[in-house]
Amino acid sequence: MGIAQTINRDLGHTVGGVLSAFLCLGPVVLLTLGSFVDPLWFWPALMWMILLAPAMDRLIPEAPEPVVGEGPDSGMTLTVVLAAVLFPLMAMAVWVLANTAFGLQWVVTFFAFGLILGQVGMVAAHDLIHRRHRWAVWLGQAYFTLCAFGHHASGHKLVHHVHVATPRDPNCPPRGRTIYAFVPRAWWGSFRAAWYAESRRRDFGFPTPFAFYIGGALAVGLAMFLWQGWAGLLLWLLLGFYAASQMLGADYVQHYGLRRKKLPNGKWEPVTPRHSWDTPGAFTAVMMFNAGRHADHHAHPYRPYPALRDRPIAPVHPFSVAMMVVIALFPPLWRKLVHPRLDAFQAAQAKGG
Repeated sequence: MGIAQTINRDLGHTVGGVLSAFLCLGPVVLLTLGSFVDPLWFWPALMWMILLAPAMDRLIPEAPEPVVGEGPDSGMTLTVVLAAVLFPLMAMAVWVLANTAFGLQWVVTFFAFGLILGQVGMVAAHDLIHRRHRWAVWLGQAYFTLCAFGHHASGHKLVHHVHVATPRDPNCPPRGRTIYAFVPRAWWGSFRAAWYAESRRRDFGFPTPFAFYIGGALAVGLAMFLWQGWAGLLLWLLLGFYAASQMLGADYVQHYGLRRKKLPNGKWEPVTPRHSWDTPGAFTAVMMFNAGRHADHHAHPYRPYPALRDRPIAPVHPFSVAMMVVIALFPPLWRKLVHPRLDAFQAAQAKGG
């Protein structure tokens, strides 16, 4: 790589990092103002996530391909900062909600916090567990554990990436399964599959990562109970499940109805970009760590998010990941929108397209 290309690459990563920081941390600032200044700040925090993001996705042209080269930082600093910020944000959410009377303001506050903990926090943790630094992986595991979802750190890498688009992956929904049936199946199914995978790596001894996942979650739950009583414990569980459901909702959207073929030797065909849905959305791509370029992520699991690329042979949803999850909450609308695209894609594959 020449000097000009190196400068262009590093400048692109710097500008992208500053923009990502603003889009991700902006709602966090609003949540902090709502917690300590005026609860009315929770409204713009919620609007940022449910109105501004999808509107900007429709107005801004699609994100360009990344600058050649991953760069010396490759988004690590932003991911670590976000993960560090979101740990106290969970405590802040429990404290505010436990001391707010139930009503419209409470509902707005819950979803404002929950969307950041899920759409931003879960995706940041996902990026961390794919990093090559052990401390980064641990930080991602810790965030998942904070949300009582620690097993996802093992299940995602040892089960999902290995068995994606096969019946052995509980995080890949078959055609026709609704998101309501998928989420609880995927949560428990990935727990069992991750436990088995970690046990097998240790000759079926106790899977030590689960001592951290379960013990860590119990410790957080106890702390919440001692701090805010039963209300604190219940609120933490609700926030954690809501955040985890958003991650599982993304799995639903990004793998719905796609299956690998079984070869004559009984093995599954290799994973290709055809086995994951990509999604558009320049604004949410910056805010959600390029989550829409999911096919390239499965092709290159250790490629940092700033370097992920569009894969032309992958099926593509019409809207961003977050918007498609909302659509999935209405199964008739989901089927009307997605099934024709799935049929067309599979017909093209059958013809060798």
